[in-house]
Amino acid sequence: MPDRIRSLIYLDAFVPENGKALFNYLPDNGEGDRKLAVAHGDGWRVPPRPASFLAVNAADAAWVDRQCTMHPLSSFEAPAQISGACDGIATSDTFWRVALKVLSTSFTPRQESAAGGRRSLHAGMM
Repeated sequence: MPDRIRSLIYLDAFVPENGKALFNYLPDNGEGDRKLAVAHGDGWRVPPRPASFLAVNAADAAWVDRQCTMHPLSSFEAPAQISGACDGIATSDTFWRVALKVLSTSFTPRQESAAGGRRSLHAGMM
C-alpha cells in the first residue's frame, strides 16, 4: 500500500516509537494521569486537558473545553505496534502541534525528523 500513499500527516497526534507508549515519554511516566483516572475517571478514564494546555487561543478555549471528553487510560499505556511499513512514505507535511508543545524535550532525533522538524500548523482554533 505505500505505493498508493504520497505522504502521512499527523494532526494533533503523537506516534511513539515501536514498543513504547505515550507514558514512556512523560517525566512522571504517566503517574499523574493514573492518579487523575482514579480520582475522576472511575480508574480507567483520564479527564481531558484544558484548552489552555493545548495552546488554544482564549476566544476559542471555552468551545474546545466543551468538545473534549474523557480518554481511556489504556490508550496512553499500551505500547505502539509499529511494523515499519510506512517508513518509506514521505512525512515532510507532518504537523505535531500538541506533542511538540508538551513533549518537546522527549522527542528522539528520528521522531523530530519525521515531524519535519519543530513546526506547527496554525488552524482556526489556535
